[in-house]
This record gives sequence, structure tokens and C-alpha cells, in this order.
Amino acid sequence: MIEPDARRQLDEVQVAEREIQQLKDTIIAMREQLESAHFDKDQAVEQALASHSDETHQLKQTIAALREALEASRIDKEQSVQEAVAEAGDEITQLKSTITAMRGQIEAMQIDKAQSVQDAVSAAHDEIAQLKATIVALREALEHHHD
Repeated sequence: MIEPDARRQLDEVQVAEREIQQLKDTIIAMREQLESAHFDKDQAVEQALASHSDETHQLKQTIAALREALEASRIDKEQSVQEAVAEAGDEITQLKSTITAMRGQIEAMQIDKAQSVQDAVSAAHDEIAQLKATIVALREALEHHHD
């Protein structure tokens, strides 16, 4: 069963993956639009590029920034997954240690219980033997008293 924090992290990772895919799709769509405009209006694009070189530079910077953001998001996702895996591993180790300790306690309790039962049985046998000896002594005393 997945812990709520691990589930939340997994959900965040999935949301990040969808966002990354949307950004990739946006970049692809923007590239297709630029290529289409280039083929359809080659001369107009050349003229527009000359007059709008600053805008082209800004678009390139935006694409570079988007790529960097995508890479940073991918790294963050990988780190989150690694942290979730490490936390799950730590929790498993702790649970195994707890189980081992509890098994040891149960075994110790069972040994203690068995020893207590054995001690009680031994004490009862001793008491029975003493009572039988007392009965024999009392019978002998009673027989000597009647004779």
C-alpha cells in the first residue's frame, strides 16, 4: 500500500510529467508554425526577420529558457522519485527492524511463560510430594497411636 506522502509525491511527479509533455508539444507546435511561415512566405519572412531581429532573438531566448525549464523539471522529477524510493527503503528497513525486535520480545515472552508454567508444575509436584509424605507420616503416627 502506498503511503499518503508517497502517493502525493507520485501525483506531483505525474503532474510534472504532463506539464513537461505540454511544454514539448507547445515547442513542437511553435517550430511547425515557424517552418510553415518560412515556406509559405519566404520573402516576407526574410523581410520580417530583418526588421524584427530583436523579436527573433527573444523567441530564441524563450525557447532556450523553456528547454532549461524542461530540463530542470526533469531533474526535479528524478530527484523526487529517488527521494521517494529512498524514503520507502528507509521505512521498509525500519519496519523490518521493528518486526525483528517484536519477534524477539514475543519469543522472550513465550520462553518466560513456558518457564513460569514449568516452575508452577514443579512447585505443584513438590507440594503434592510433601502432602503425600505428610499423609504417610500422619497414617504411621495414627497407626502407632492405635497400637
